[in-house]
Amino acid sequence: MAITIKSVLVTGCSSGLGRDIAVYLAEKGWKVFATARRTEDVEQLKKQGFLAFQLDLNSSESINSVVDAILLESQGALTAVVNNAGSCQIGAVEDLSRDLIRKEFETNVFGPIELTNRLMPVFQKQKNGRIIFIIHANNNAFAFPFVGAESASKNALETFCTALRRETKGRSIFVTGIAPGQFGSSIQQKAIDNFHTMGIAQSSQHQLPYQKLVEFLKIPETLKKAKTRNLLARKVYEVLESSHPPAVCAVPFNAALHRWIHRLLPEEILDLLVSFKMRYFYKFNETI
Repeated sequence: MAITIKSVLVTGCSSGLGRDIAVYLAEKGWKVFATARRTEDVEQLKKQGFLAFQLDLNSSESINSVVDAILLESQGALTAVVNNAGSCQIGAVEDLSRDLIRKEFETNVFGPIELTNRLMPVFQKQKNGRIIFIIHANNNAFAFPFVGAESASKNALETFCTALRRETKGRSIFVTGIAPGQFGSSIQQKAIDNFHTMGIAQSSQHQLPYQKLVEFLKIPETLKKAKTRNLLARKVYEVLESSHPPAVCAVPFNAALHRWIHRLLPEEILDLLVSFKMRYFYKFNETI
């Protein structure tokens, strides 16, 4: 099947990175199918001119419904999917219930994989497809304290990404993992809101670290020295347009450097670096 219009499904477009990716691709001439979980966000996307759909990655029914609607709109063709939607659950491992961990994996792993699998027959039929997963800023098996569920789920997603890339080799279906560095994103505020809603800190011995972490996540983007989110959107565009997309890439440069450091250094050194980083964050927060 020949693809006449470059079209892409982007998840998690309510705000932040997902919204910027959708806007950038649309400006570059791509037909963007934007999704969000909340109805009000979908309506806002429609007002911006997007073909928008409500998608709950925790629901197989929602995934199937959205895919059917998009394929109907696109006459059965789709060039690419960008799996951007995700969540971040704050909490020490000992404070996380089975249900909280499961919910994190539903959104960050099971949903994106199920969505991608529903689109695989389309890519196979047209003998062309681009699949992008927004993976963890750090490489596999690295976990930052108090966000272990998010680290574990994103690392699991990267493993699936790697396996799928190798399974589709030679089939003109290209799979890429893109690891973003420190970008200002609304997922931080959502993580804080969810953390307070769950009441995790009420009976935890980690109340002070939780308080400091929440304070850090509230720091304005300018204080975090966050790079413009257009860097990530531009990288997504470059990968989608490339005839030979990379297996994994990271933006900006310091994110790529971060991944190599984690790959090369022994665990004992990494533990020391993380401890120093945590102390640095706490000291930084006490001065603002």
